Amino acid sequence: DVIYWLLPGRRKAAAGNVDLAFKETKSPEEKERIVREAFRNLATSLMEFFRIPSMMQTAETYFEIEGTEVLDRAFSKGHGHTPILCEGR
Repeated sequence: DVIYWLLPGRRKAAAGNVDLAFKETKSPEEKERIVREAFRNLATSLMEFFRIPSMMQTAETYFEIEGTEVLDRAFSKGHGHTPILCEGR
């Protein structure tokens, strides 16, 4: 809940959005729970984002990566969404 308390402006905006979305269909307690869960999810995503480099190093020990030239071409053209297919053996 650290990020929840560190970002009061974002917390207020999130609470307003949740209130707008659910109006009277959820109690104030339920709305507060939704906002807190959203901030917990944000914290988890941030932690995972910063772990990506070490996760990639670990992945290289378990997976053989082929065809990166296809990704390189796509990224050089500004295409950021390229499907990646995995084949188990």
